[in-house]
Amino acid sequence: MDKPKKMRKKATGTMNADGKIPESGSKSVTDTGVPKNSVSAKEEKKSLARKVKYELINEEKSVNKAIEKERNEAAKKRNELKKLCEETNSVAWHQKTKREKAVEKIIEEGAITGIKLSEADARMIYREMNSMSKITDSSQSVFYFNSLEKRVGRHDMCIILMAAGIILTLAKCPMPENARAYQIKAKALVKAQTDNTYGFFTPAFAGLTVMGGLVDDLLTAIENFEDKDGTGNIETVNGLIDDVQVQVDALLVYVNGKCRANQLAALEIIAAAEMVPVKKKEKGKKKDFGIKLGAASGSVILTSLAGTFDEKRVPTTYYWQYGLMVGTELIWYDLPDTVDECTTTATGMPINVTVAFRKRTKSKKGGLSAWCTPLYISPK
Repeated sequence: MDKPKKMRKKATGTMNADGKIPESGSKSVTDTGVPKNSVSAKEEKKSLARKVKYELINEEKSVNKAIEKERNEAAKKRNELKKLCEETNSVAWHQKTKREKAVEKIIEEGAITGIKLSEADARMIYREMNSMSKITDSSQSVFYFNSLEKRVGRHDMCIILMAAGIILTLAKCPMPENARAYQIKAKALVKAQTDNTYGFFTPAFAGLTVMGGLVDDLLTAIENFEDKDGTGNIETVNGLIDDVQVQVDALLVYVNGKCRANQLAALEIIAAAEMVPVKKKEKGKKKDFGIKLGAASGSVILTSLAGTFDEKRVPTTYYWQYGLMVGTELIWYDLPDTVDECTTTATGMPINVTVAFRKRTKSKKGGLSAWCTPLYISPK
């Protein structure tokens, strides 16, 4: 048998310019010289980006694990505290929420302006104030206020408007410049308080008797001046007008105290007082005069706003009084005056008896003020 012929090894490769195939160790003209297993710059960039991405993911996982661990530990502590409180029949303390803090602040601000709010009232106001904050244009505002009374009722609407500091219905009492017209208007104010037709003015305005006497004296002075017989003069008329105006200012404070205490009937109160209504913003306004029980038995602490003139503090003397009913008349007794001290303590007051308190101030620039509207309290 013939031996098989040896197969000639087939040359591979690309011919060069001379028609020859380069040897295996030599480089072809198309060879770049870069090893086939190396990574391009673009791939290196992608690899680096992937590495950074996964590092960020791992870091986020670590943070989330730490937060979850912290939450679990806090929950564990709360459960332990709850269990302890149940075992000892005690109440657990908790961190106040933003809503709870806001509700407390609303109640405090209401007290400053003389409006006593319950916790339910304050929660309702908080909800409505959040709704107000979302109003972005006038049409939304009109719709909100037009629908407010229908949604919450007239009573709650008034509470919302007062506590939110939007508007209060108060009284003003413009007086005529003509002396006789002034006297007629002042007489009508006295009559409205004396008649008290609708029962709004109880207890009565403390200066009513004095004011009535001054108004009668003013009429006499005007008639004497108009007679031109020498029995009257314009100085007397003007002096009595000034005296009556002090009482008119005090009466206005008294009527507005009634309005603040009963905004639902404010318009009726103002009409009954022969005055005119005005809308006024008063959020955050502090009470001019306040009283509260002292620590000792039979003691009452009296406070006043600091004396000012043109919105600037001035040296001021404070006069304080307490009043007790003797029969059917309220009799006033002096307490020690204080100079540049807008608080004092009344001691030795009768226990479980209603006592009235009031104050007035005097300064060189502001002069002597009228007595403020009395406040009442029963010492313990």
